[in-house]
Amino acid sequence: VRVLDAAATTLMGRTATGKPSDFAAAGGTVVLAPLVAEAVPAAEAVAHVARDYERTAAAFPGRRIVIGETGWPSAGDSNGRAVPDPVSQRRFLSGFVEWARSRGVEYLFFSAFDEPWKTVGEGTVGGHWGLLGSDRTMKSEIRRVWY
Repeated sequence: VRVLDAAATTLMGRTATGKPSDFAAAGGTVVLAPLVAEAVPAAEAVAHVARDYERTAAAFPGRRIVIGETGWPSAGDSNGRAVPDPVSQRRFLSGFVEWARSRGVEYLFFSAFDEPWKTVGEGTVGGHWGLLGSDRTMKSEIRRVWY
């Protein structure tokens, strides 16, 4: 579980600050950034996010919990059992949306569109988290989630 302050950024699950936030303790909104590129296979990823969410909710009772970043890459190198591909991306997003809606969980996807320039600094998956391709057209597997 990673609770990040507004200025912290993540890269493959590591916070830039390296320390938990006092943001929640001060009464602010808790932003949970569960990155599923932690060698968790796609079939287990929604359950992984759900566990992190429940742990965070238990740690900050009565606070608004927002999953500030979640998704699954559609391409790139595997990370252990976590294999990025378009079908796994669709399955994760579909399962995640179903879970989040059923519980009224607020969330943001990472990312709106593929950012190929990120493969330089973030590895081969860095540029492939988008719901849309870098040309801003919806990926065919993602279209199946909502249409």
